[in-house]
Amino acid sequence: PLHRALAETSRLLRSRVEGRAPRPPLSRAAFLGTAGVGRTTALCKWLSQEVFRRARLGHVVSVEFDRPNPLGPLPVFSEALGVPLAHFPCETQPAVAGGFVYCDLPGMSPRRPADNRPIAGFLDREQITERVLVLNAAYDRASLRDAYAAGRDLGATHLVFTHLDEVPQWGKLWDYLFDEEVEPLFLATGPSLTGDCEEDVPGAIVRRTLPEDSP
Repeated sequence: PLHRALAETSRLLRSRVEGRAPRPPLSRAAFLGTAGVGRTTALCKWLSQEVFRRARLGHVVSVEFDRPNPLGPLPVFSEALGVPLAHFPCETQPAVAGGFVYCDLPGMSPRRPADNRPIAGFLDREQITERVLVLNAAYDRASLRDAYAAGRDLGATHLVFTHLDEVPQWGKLWDYLFDEEVEPLFLATGPSLTGDCEEDVPGAIVRRTLPEDSP
């Protein structure tokens, strides 16, 4: 029956996504994304999880090249959390034992790889191997594919989707969960800087696309 087939499909999809080898927790990562995807807001959400839920300490590095990198709410939010905000050039290694360092980078280009060379050079020189790609889930499929490909070219290791509150159908997100080189980090399901952060990515997408259990 259809309802049983859908339930079984949801279980198989989730088991495939969750079957990948788990990565260690983020500690020294850069947040990547095209302009306007909510990259800095996603970073603020992750900072709130680190500080409030996991009681971790660390600092944030803002990076600019030949293009400005608007900080938005990051300076005020970092100060409210007690997280120092530094501007590169500065130290990109953790300042405390077990602490984190998160880098807020300028927007990348989805179609002009040459424009992304300064970002790639910074990541390689600073040996930042954790690279969080932020995608706006409200974008059309072609724009998502282009941004994802650009992020993969920059060595993305983790994935965040934003603007889920504007997306009625979440089924298109499944396409991005089966890449074993990129681990889903969280879904931004609203504008709050201290909430609207769903870390059970496959579970949330299952609930919005397929039934988990047969009636």
